[in-house]
Amino acid sequence: MTTRLPAPPARKPARTAAAGRTVPAAPRPARGGAVRELEFAKLDASAQIQVIRDGMDPSIVGRMATDLLGIPVQALFTSIRWAPSTINRKIATGERLSPGESDRVARILIVHSQATDVLEDAKLASQWMLHPNALLGGERPLDMLDTQAGYDRVRDILMRFEYGVGV
Repeated sequence: MTTRLPAPPARKPARTAAAGRTVPAAPRPARGGAVRELEFAKLDASAQIQVIRDGMDPSIVGRMATDLLGIPVQALFTSIRWAPSTINRKIATGERLSPGESDRVARILIVHSQATDVLEDAKLASQWMLHPNALLGGERPLDMLDTQAGYDRVRDILMRFEYGVGV
């Protein structure tokens, strides 16, 4: 099953300073059309930024847990330190994830993609993300992705693995 990014929400028209008249907003740059959210890491940086700013569909959290990592959704909520009620409410109301929430999802997708490239297998990448790592003080890579510092450390470890640099 391929899930595609929904169309971005309609932009509000820009207001002119004079007379408060409404003028059409400039069109958004194309983001590659129908891009699967779970392939977020393959987008160029400017497209990734726009997807994060627009907010991702909250259903990606469940798909990421089950399809990408093979874990229960509740376990993913715990790892990224989210209250399940927040995502459940957003799914029920059709509200998109905030840029901050979308950024946490993006970190997981990017790290999983990088780990897949390094380990040459998506399943091994998922397993690597879910097991405690001595280089992370015994924490799992997935659990480190809720902060920028943890994300940077996990990516640094993967780069060192990839290039054979001692850690």
